[in-house]
Amino acid sequence: MQDSTDVSGTSGSLVGRAAELESLNASSMAAERGQAGLVLLSGAAGTGKTSLLTAFLTGEAGRRMTRLSGACGKSPDTTAYAGVRALLRPLALPCSGGSEHPLLRGNARAALPALRPGSVTERPFTAAAAYPVFHGLYRLMADLLAQRPVALVLDDAERCDEYSLRWLDFLLRRAGELPLLVVLAHRPGATPAEFAPRAADAWADLAARRLATTLPLPPLTPAAVEELARQSFTGPVCPSFAERLTAVSGGNPRTLTRLLRELRRDGVSPDSGGRPRATELGGQLLARSVRALLDRHPAWVREVALAIAVLGEGGTAHPGQGGPILSAVTPPGRGRRLGVQGPARATVQALGALAGVSPAQVEQALTVLRHAEALEGALEGVLEGAPEEVLEGAREPERVALANDAVRCAVLGSVDARRLAELRTRAALLLSDEGRPAEEVAELLVLLPGPPAPWMVALLRDAAEAAASRGAPAAVARYLRRVLTAQPQDVRARLQLAAALAESDPQGAAALLGAALEGAVDARSRARFALQYALTCPTVRHSGAAVRELDRAMEALRADLVPGAPAADRQLYERLRAARLVVGAAERGRPPVAVGLIRLPAAGADTPGQLRASALAAQLTALEGRSLRRTVERARGVLAEPPEASDGWSLTASAFALGLADQSEEALAGLDRVLGHLQVGEAGWTRPVALAHRALVLHRNGAVPEALADARAALAGCPEDASRARPALPRIVLAGVLIERGEPKRAEELLDGLAPPGPDCDALEQPLYLLTRARARWAARDRETALRLLLDCGRAQREAGVGNPVLAPWWVDACRLLAVLDRVGEARELAAQGSELALHWGSPRALGLAALARGAIASGPAGVQLLGEAVERLSHSPARIEQAKAELALGRALLAMGELRGAREHLRVAADLARSRGALALAGAARRLLLEAGGRMAEITASRADMLTEMERRVARLAVGGASNRQIAASLFVTVRTVETHLTSVYRKLGVTRRTGLAAALPGSTATGVRALASLP
Repeated sequence: MQDSTDVSGTSGSLVGRAAELESLNASSMAAERGQAGLVLLSGAAGTGKTSLLTAFLTGEAGRRMTRLSGACGKSPDTTAYAGVRALLRPLALPCSGGSEHPLLRGNARAALPALRPGSVTERPFTAAAAYPVFHGLYRLMADLLAQRPVALVLDDAERCDEYSLRWLDFLLRRAGELPLLVVLAHRPGATPAEFAPRAADAWADLAARRLATTLPLPPLTPAAVEELARQSFTGPVCPSFAERLTAVSGGNPRTLTRLLRELRRDGVSPDSGGRPRATELGGQLLARSVRALLDRHPAWVREVALAIAVLGEGGTAHPGQGGPILSAVTPPGRGRRLGVQGPARATVQALGALAGVSPAQVEQALTVLRHAEALEGALEGVLEGAPEEVLEGAREPERVALANDAVRCAVLGSVDARRLAELRTRAALLLSDEGRPAEEVAELLVLLPGPPAPWMVALLRDAAEAAASRGAPAAVARYLRRVLTAQPQDVRARLQLAAALAESDPQGAAALLGAALEGAVDARSRARFALQYALTCPTVRHSGAAVRELDRAMEALRADLVPGAPAADRQLYERLRAARLVVGAAERGRPPVAVGLIRLPAAGADTPGQLRASALAAQLTALEGRSLRRTVERARGVLAEPPEASDGWSLTASAFALGLADQSEEALAGLDRVLGHLQVGEAGWTRPVALAHRALVLHRNGAVPEALADARAALAGCPEDASRARPALPRIVLAGVLIERGEPKRAEELLDGLAPPGPDCDALEQPLYLLTRARARWAARDRETALRLLLDCGRAQREAGVGNPVLAPWWVDACRLLAVLDRVGEARELAAQGSELALHWGSPRALGLAALARGAIASGPAGVQLLGEAVERLSHSPARIEQAKAELALGRALLAMGELRGAREHLRVAADLARSRGALALAGAARRLLLEAGGRMAEITASRADMLTEMERRVARLAVGGASNRQIAASLFVTVRTVETHLTSVYRKLGVTRRTGLAAALPGSTATGVRALASLP
């Protein structure tokens, strides 16, 4: 076995590989019990495969076995049985004669040709010719296995010859119940066909064995990197410093060891102050490695690497939307079983054209770069017989790209700026001539200095249109800014840029449009700028300014609306009028405008302005709380519009209205449309606000873990720029979910970070803020403050003209709290007011809450009857947490009347329902009362699902819905390998081994997953 630097760079330490070592030990123990096994250990160079194998072989489990280990040499030895000789070398078997060696007696003597290098002529493998040697080797192993369990461990197995792989397959097929473990460590991306062309099929057959288990070695986690850094610096390490080390090293132990050595030598402290130096040194190490690689080979290798780097800049514009030009697909044949792929002809031609070299030189350069692991490992761990998550990636086409951005920057840094600009221009022309998507070309054009040429301007416009269609406003802005450097007065480009900035930087959009309005010289240009200004200003609380600009634009355009005026002018005027209604309704104190919107017909919209007017009408109708039917009709009308006609604001407003109407599935589908149209990190405030609304709907449905994940993602996705408007909704929703989980202190800490929403804020934020504050205070047993906040919530809703009883049901909480405080008279008055609103709205949730409020203040049989009605009505709504509260109240009422059996029944239902939905505080309260009533129940604990990150939850949700890894990767704009990594983490956290276990481990995820799958392209 070849020696290798320890994972940590210090002796005796194997940090970050405990799970993998435990897996190997478990396979060893299974082999000892007579369950033969095959482990395929997969990891890139420097990830610690050799160190892991050493730790296994020298550990307790390994020492109980006969350990035969070796490695395929650095120089590929493809002669027959080279791998077998490496494995059997520890036995010191003679190459000739052998009669004196006990293991080579009888039938085992037929193994001698395998022990002599070159004794088997290089001819195509045939099973008949190899059988005598195979059988002799099998008899040799059988004798060893008769004495004690055997571990065959082969490192660098990607270099193994066909004969050795065929014999291992022969052995495993006959292993039966023998105490045998075979471990093959191989490097992904370096496929067997590159080292031993005939070995590919042998690998495929071996990996297809039922006994095979794939064990990938992922990059080290930040926690493992921190521990290694702590060992290296022999002291505490700042977490942010460890995070930077992780990013710079890619979690590769070998790279990390070298980086830590350099940092210690330079006297860098492992704190936040050392982060810049870690980044600098990491870049220098990588640049030196890349330069050394390129300097060791002919100049055309550098040219091909540059071509890959430059063309790759165009291939990263929009992941998930087609594939970059540098992609390859395996031709039909057995190679596909292994995922063995080579660059397609189109790839070779493209690289050759840009690099100015021949196709043969491109092929050789790719081989050099692949062996040096400077290329992306497109097929990491892809072997038939591997888990389904890994096999899914085998169906993906190979993407020829440099290993990561750091390698790409190092390659690009090897030429001067002028040469790089020339390469990017030639690459853009090449991509354009190949018919690649406009965005791929535009990503190169935005990197060029100076104003773009006319052909570039046209292409940048096309790219902006494409980016807008996929919901990437930042990309739209990037392309249009380049257009405006060549055509600064272009009205259309300025409008499109403002529309993009309205999503990601509304303050910047408002400033841009304000300047454009000042310079507008004709009525039509002014009208178009005013329309976009109107759609932007409410976001930044400038509705008054927008109204004034709309009035001026309408007045200027009205003068041209003479008989015979163009129809386009009349349509433009109608758009101005619709926008005037929308913006006017956004201003407080304009009830006539709101009434005008509510009275608009529910028909579809012809323009963006009319669509927003319809969506706002649905929202206002819902807030008014007088007509559930009209609310649903209006909101459905907006959601029925084709995707190209809708926008994030309109869909979110309509989904909000449907959520209040208990049409939860439709509301979530609308919000999924918004989120599916946006790219993570590209959507400014639109994405976090949509996530907050989805979390709100999920919370109201009782899906607390999913609501928690969305609320956290919403808060994490809020832009950092303090100059932008910062909606409070993400914090408020997250605080509400934390209260359900029994964490009121954390909830209040979140709310403390907000300026209390005032009368001029969003109509949704202030009531929800006050209700959430009140619930946090009640959970902290500060009942008087809680009651004051609840009454303030009701007052705020009345002043805003909000009559919907389920928006922020303060009156239900107030009735329950007043009953506890023995202020029944006040509670009856509030219950009567709330019940009247609930009757007007008429949803099962509203009527159930009304019965709950009245039942909370009634006593005896009357109270039990009302609470029973609340349970019944709420069970027909999506309101699972409210249903659990009603069950709890009913159980408490029965307990007070001495009906212990009935009390236990309802309290158990309340506890089980609340626990299954993640409402831990409510579940705990129900359990305590159940115990008081003489029942029994285990302690309430948090769900494993709560450990999932937001991305892991999204991946799991889609997987439960039936999406393939490829579909998940495309919808989330990540690679298939990233999806595999997330699924592996999800399985570990939830304690399941296959997709089939996800649905049971994630209650409520099946419907969500199916809905998410239906929204995929």
